[in-house]
Formats: sequence, structure tokens, C-alpha cells
Amino acid sequence: MKKIIGTSLPFSSLYSEKNKKYKNGIIDDGILFLEWLFKTKQHAWQILPIHETQLIPSSREHMKSPYKSYGMGIDPRYGNHKPASISKTEIDIFKEKNSYWLSDYALFCAIRDYYKSDNWLLWEDGIRKYDQHSVLTWEKKLEKEINLHIQKQYLLHKEYGYLKESATKKNILLIGDMQYYLPLNSPLVWAHQKAFHINNDNKLINTSGIPYKKGVMYGRQVWGHPLYNWRDTDIYQEIISLFIMRLTYLATLYDMVRIDHASGFFRYGSINLIDRTKDQMMSGPGEKALRDIIKYSKDLKIKVFAEDAGYDLGDLRISMKSLNIPGVRVLRCAFDEVNKLFIADHAEIQKYPQNCVAYTTTHDTETLIDYVSRLTTEERKRLSLKLGIAFIENNNEYTSLLRKTLITSPPKYIIIPLQDWLLTHERINTPGTEKEKGDQNWQYRMPYAIEELPILDTKV
Repeated sequence: MKKIIGTSLPFSSLYSEKNKKYKNGIIDDGILFLEWLFKTKQHAWQILPIHETQLIPSSREHMKSPYKSYGMGIDPRYGNHKPASISKTEIDIFKEKNSYWLSDYALFCAIRDYYKSDNWLLWEDGIRKYDQHSVLTWEKKLEKEINLHIQKQYLLHKEYGYLKESATKKNILLIGDMQYYLPLNSPLVWAHQKAFHINNDNKLINTSGIPYKKGVMYGRQVWGHPLYNWRDTDIYQEIISLFIMRLTYLATLYDMVRIDHASGFFRYGSINLIDRTKDQMMSGPGEKALRDIIKYSKDLKIKVFAEDAGYDLGDLRISMKSLNIPGVRVLRCAFDEVNKLFIADHAEIQKYPQNCVAYTTTHDTETLIDYVSRLTTEERKRLSLKLGIAFIENNNEYTSLLRKTLITSPPKYIIIPLQDWLLTHERINTPGTEKEKGDQNWQYRMPYAIEELPILDTKV
């Protein structure tokens, strides 16, 4: 079995001398980053979602969570904005191939720009309700603006095509995410309102998140997505169709796709925004939903794995084994410093299954060296004994040893966040801490340009 080692880094974190005038990473930077991956003998890049997340076109400088993105299309910030030739024939082909998502997306963006808000609850009644007569009226009214959004997406996908072609030539897998939840301001939620719990007065009372539970690392988390209407059996197929639609699209961008928060198919948090004592865990559709999605992924011939980290994973793990879905293991989760105990799934590193994707840390955790720095000497000694490695006092050397231990562990896929290659402390995200203003999540940029990245020995 050939081991595949790769790096996790969101597009928004890219930075290059060649394109330093851009405040966020762009697709051209991604092509440069592939060169670094190739030079360091890596064969995978986990990108995270690249869809649009911003409210209006004039507020594009501040990144928001890609897990609150529209769920379709490429964020225009990632384009190089250089004049490019537009072929009507190619655009017509692009429109035909992508009609299943592009029409609603372009109309949504055009109306968003008209109202200067993607909070569709503020739009006039007919189009807010996605009434078909209103849809036709607005399509005619904003025909020019709709076509401009289609052209923009055509150019972005053309640029991304060069990146995907470059990755294929270098034998580098591109790994993406299918976010479990969609934000309220997504075109997909607007166009499929019955699939979600949205009150008649268009307010969200209950949203996604994790209720408070003693011993849970991050405490109560309020994520803020609308919940799926799983309890209405008549709506089930529409929800599954949304997952299948997104998977169909992601298969055009990536070689592998991670199903984010897969435990949500079995149990999910319902967070009450008015009274936290009414927070509760709810039952999802279970294995049936996963089975429907995995069956379709095989038809698409795209590799799929599932995030099975977290709590109460029994039913999910049983279904994953039954459906032969690879899961994930995270070295950072080996020792739970809150409850002072080891988590066997992550701590028994030499027993990691070959058919899984293993990480040092993830975008939701602190970096590996930051985690090591926070452990006491006694905790590090316990961790070393559990992992079967030497105890080293020096933080950098000990973190490097942990990384090496993961790389030499059984899994076929090993993914290391860039910060863990560079042994830096800046994290990407702290779950459940987002703010409307001054939010520091998702602002991480590479500490220096792609051209200056060290050529590391990734095989050790």
C-alpha cells in the first residue's frame, strides 16, 4: 500500500510574492503551492470549502467560516481578476453542465446585490418565498446581472481547471469538504426552504451547535445554521437531493471529499437561541441517509471519507464499517487534558486502521506545538508512554517526534496542517467563538510567501 502524505491549508491562507497585492489567496497561488507540495514529495492537498461566504460584494476583505459558505460556486475573491477572453460557446457548455445549481446561484447573487444583503428574509415577499412567478419576474428584471455572475463563475472554474490539471500532472490529490450544514444565507436554503426548520415568521429559534455537557472540551457551541427538517418524512428525499447535488458539484473540483460532521446524520444538537435550557440532542435519519449518499458517490467515482471525531459515535462507526467508509484519526485528540484521560481511538496510534485519514491536528484545534506547549511535563510523559515514544523536553523536538510518529503509523492517508509542518502556533479556528465584528477566526495567513517555504523532508 502506497502511503499518501499531504498538507491541509485553506485557500484563504495562501500568500505569494508573485501575487502579494491580493489580500486573500487566489487560484494562481494554489498552483504555486502545488509546486511546493511536489518538491516535498507530497501527494495530497486538503483545501477546505472554497464557496462564497460574504454578505455583499463590498465586504470581501474579512474572511468568514467556509463552513458557513453558500455550498456551491467558487468565491470570486479567489480569481485573479485579470481580463480574460470569454467564449460564448464555452459559457453555454458551462451553463448546461452546471444548470442544476448555477441558475439559482446566479439569480440569488443578482438579487443579493440589488438588495445589498444576502439575508433573503429581508427581500420582498414573493421572491423571499421562492415563488415561481416571482422567480421568473426577477430573472427577467436582472437578466444582465445574472449573466455577469454566470460569466464570473465560468472564469473562476476555468482558472480552477488549470489548478486541477496541474495537480493531476503532479500526481497530487485535491481533497475537499462537503459541509454538513448550510447557512441561512445560502442560495440552497433559499431555494429549498421546506428542507429546513424555519419558523413561519422567518425566524430561527433553534440552530446547529452542541449543547453544554460536563467534560466537553469547548463547552456549549452555537454554530447558527438552520437545522434540517429530518423529522418530516415527506421532506427526507429533498434533503438527500441537496446532499447529492453538492456531492455532484464537488466531484468536479476534487479527487476526494470529506463528509463534515458525519455524526449529525445520527444525532445532532438543537441550540435554542432564546432559552439555553431548551438545548437538546436530536435523532437524525441514521444509516439510511449515509447509505444513499455513499451509493451516489460510487456512481460519481469519487472517494469519500467521513469525519467521525467527537462524542457518541457508536451508531456512526457501525454504519461506516458496514458501508466501508474511511474515517479520521487525530493525534491531537489522543489525550483529553480536560478530563485527564486518553481517547483510545486517537491515542493507540499503531492501531489506527489503514483505511482512514490521519491528522496531527485540524482547522478546529490549536496547532500541534501549541498543544504540546500547554501540556504539563507529567502529561507529556504519560502521552509518550501511551504512544511508545521517547519523552523530550524541547517543545520543537518533541512536536517533530509526534509528527514523525503519525507519518509512520498505519493509515494510507496522512494529512498535516501547514502550521504543523512549520511548527508555528497560529491557529485557524476556535469552534463556537465567531463574532459579527472583530472575529479572529479564519484570518490565518501563511507566515511567509510560498516561494520561501522550506523544502522539508516529509518522509521522516
